[in-house]
Amino acid sequence: MLFDGPVLTPAKPVYNFDTAVQGTIVRGKIPFQNTGKSNLFIMYATVSSSDVAPHWPTTPVMPGKWDTISFEFSTGSKLGRQNREITVVDNAENQQSILKISGVVVADTAKSKTAH
Repeated sequence: MLFDGPVLTPAKPVYNFDTAVQGTIVRGKIPFQNTGKSNLFIMYATVSSSDVAPHWPTTPVMPGKWDTISFEFSTGSKLGRQNREITVVDNAENQQSILKISGVVVADTAKSKTAH
């Protein structure tokens, strides 16, 4: 039997924030489309790490319509390649969708120059 419900389809499989400076907050929006045949309801979103805060739509996303999951990623003292996941719990067939965030955190060169 085919599923006639909603389907959360992200515009890209991974949101790449490219490069961020250590100690900053990266803000982004992950666009997605409801490619299913009924309204998509997002109940909540969980994250793979406490340094990511997701924000999701609280109103239904109609079939064929686009919306976004926005997030804030606090780079803190992290350095190097960073990969995070946002798990969106919804009313789609598998009841959850995984959105990925990736990028590189580099040292704050202005701060390191003043620290010496």
